[in-house]
Amino acid sequence: MATRADVARLAGVSPSTVSYVLNGQRSVKPETKKRVQAAVKQLNYVPNLKASNLAARSLRTVGLHLFAETNGIDLICASYICGMRQYASENDTSLVIPILHKPTRKEFARFLRSSGVDALIFMEASINDWREEVLLELDFPGVILGTTGRKEGLPYVESDFEAIGSMAVDVAAEAGHRRALVIVRKENRSDLERTIATLMQGLRVRAELRGVRLDVLAVPAHSSQAVHAMKFFEGEDPPTIIIGENAEVTTATVTLANSRGIRLGPNFSVVTLAAKVPYGAMADCLFTEITTDRIAMGYACMEKVTALYYRHQRNEVESRVFPPFLIDRKTVFMRS
Repeated sequence: MATRADVARLAGVSPSTVSYVLNGQRSVKPETKKRVQAAVKQLNYVPNLKASNLAARSLRTVGLHLFAETNGIDLICASYICGMRQYASENDTSLVIPILHKPTRKEFARFLRSSGVDALIFMEASINDWREEVLLELDFPGVILGTTGRKEGLPYVESDFEAIGSMAVDVAAEAGHRRALVIVRKENRSDLERTIATLMQGLRVRAELRGVRLDVLAVPAHSSQAVHAMKFFEGEDPPTIIIGENAEVTTATVTLANSRGIRLGPNFSVVTLAAKVPYGAMADCLFTEITTDRIAMGYACMEKVTALYYRHQRNEVESRVFPPFLIDRKTVFMRS
């Protein structure tokens, strides 16, 4: 009686490819499919249904790779993970976060080959990220939360950061603000440089169109840096709205300004970019925010990596860019 291995040898393919042709779980090139079908017919091969069911691939574990050992896991990251966990619980899949000893190409490739996970999502993506190169080289099912800018690369899920910047200027201009202080993070992270550059592109282009002057402060995400922000309020024509991407410094600036008699509301407004930022002792004291649905983005990552795992064809899994929306928490005030 012919076996699956016999069919594979005659067709010149691997036994797993024979399984893919017979169970239809992955796309196979038409010429390969014809060879396998011809070998099945020639050998009069009859699949063992029980064995086929046991051998059938199913997505059991998805890994989420991020540089937690250096960057940590903040509330923004946790929102994405909530969406991923929601999908995992609905589809009987495990979600794990591997902490690699050395986040290098070699260690990353070794982990993928170890079969510790069946598919992978990675975030904190930078331009031409080496992790994407490894996933492509190994033909490993992977999806990016973010983008690397690579053509013909892995599917990705991303926020429209340029539109977020544009919307922030529109919100300021429509409330009558003509000078804004933009506070962004300045850190040694290539993924952050990419997102900040895209945000600033949206901010600057729209500011020129709407007649809004932008002062930009790029500093590390530490409350001590608020002293630099306060210098912008010392002149005769201070900014009347803060557009904050740097949550820590934005919050500290509001606190420091208040101590100097410069108050949120009478003197200035605040809108934050892609982050839920508290500014008071009460849990519901949050700034107006321009954001994207991070939970839905995490969920979409899981949907796409699942589709890629079973279809195995990257061009069949489309990337998705999430548009921004405004959460009005009444911290943008009208100017006369």
